[in-house]
Amino acid sequence: MIQTAPPTTSEPACAPLPRVLIVGAGPAGVCASMRLVDRGCDVTLVDRATFPREKICGCCLNLAALDALGTIACDHLVTMIVPEPLTHWQLQAGGRTVRATLPGGVAISRYAMDAALINESKRRGVAFRDACVVRVLDVDCDGTMVGLRDHDAAETQCRYDVVIFATGLSGGGVSKWLPYQQAPMGPIGVGFHLSAGEYSKTQVRPHTIHMVCGHNGYVGLVRLEDDSIDVAAAIYPGPQAAGGFPGGSRRDSIAQQLDAILNIAGLHSVAMANVDQLRMTPPLTRRRVVGCDSLLAIGDAAGYVQPFTGEGMAWAMESGIAVADCIVGHASQTARTEQLSRAGQTLAERWIAKHAAMSRDRQWVCKLISRGLASRPVRWAMVPSIRVAPWIASWTIGRLNRV
Repeated sequence: MIQTAPPTTSEPACAPLPRVLIVGAGPAGVCASMRLVDRGCDVTLVDRATFPREKICGCCLNLAALDALGTIACDHLVTMIVPEPLTHWQLQAGGRTVRATLPGGVAISRYAMDAALINESKRRGVAFRDACVVRVLDVDCDGTMVGLRDHDAAETQCRYDVVIFATGLSGGGVSKWLPYQQAPMGPIGVGFHLSAGEYSKTQVRPHTIHMVCGHNGYVGLVRLEDDSIDVAAAIYPGPQAAGGFPGGSRRDSIAQQLDAILNIAGLHSVAMANVDQLRMTPPLTRRRVVGCDSLLAIGDAAGYVQPFTGEGMAWAMESGIAVADCIVGHASQTARTEQLSRAGQTLAERWIAKHAAMSRDRQWVCKLISRGLASRPVRWAMVPSIRVAPWIASWTIGRLNRV
């Protein structure tokens, strides 16, 4: 008979799980919140926006993103809203068009997806507060002190064992602790929606990711669950965009540059006609230190690489799930050794190493493509190359969709 020794008093039977604040209720933050609460943590999720809300995004989930949602039992929430998958990817550049088959994925508005995921997180026990502004006051290995302020209310100060910033491209005002290794640079993000029925389905086909490349950037278009068209672009602003055209605004100049690309797809003067709806981001390319003591960054707040075929959403969700596992694993190891100094790596060091490994494994294809698209000769050579060797598109799409 095998006998098991009783637990010693120096090693607890179970790990004390941390109290966690997650700032930012996008895909990265909400996936982290559900993974943590499912593992027994006390989790508060906050966002400065009022939900539901729209957001600049390509609105595509590839197979890797759906697989990430499956690991937290949420993939059904998306397929209930969008039962029909994406089937094709189409590229237009240099007056030529090429189409390739997609292995799957869905196009879904952030308005619908974020609301569904947040509602599910609340059902599981996550404390959610929208319209809440967070200010980091102090950070050390034992916890992070923050100020929380709802609209038109006084700030309250709270201390959490771990604070996760999933604030997207806004950064969250934590550069004092998580400085940029590569300051924001490169193209800016631009997005808006076209209403259902405004353009024919021959121009923007259903179940298809359309990608249009021009001299000054590229645009992605996809039809959403309500048949409206999501337009998301990466624009390299020229000198005119920086100062605006004579008699016009910077927004007008960006819209004109966006229209120059959309004209290739037969959508003439679309951006100028919707110039008041344009939403713009800061420069997209950036990289930062992702951990300092008990303060961690995930998703786009940690760094941004221009995504394709839904890779950006997949990366955000995967990083949210990974940081949750990192936190729980570190708490368990710390409890076993009783002292943080004996636990080997600190939490921040563990997350920095994990994030770097994930980035090398998942993002190198996007980095390669984005650098190519930044070069005009490469953009113009892309379609002829794919036509001659169609396996290039198939391999690239398969790599971005791998789970």
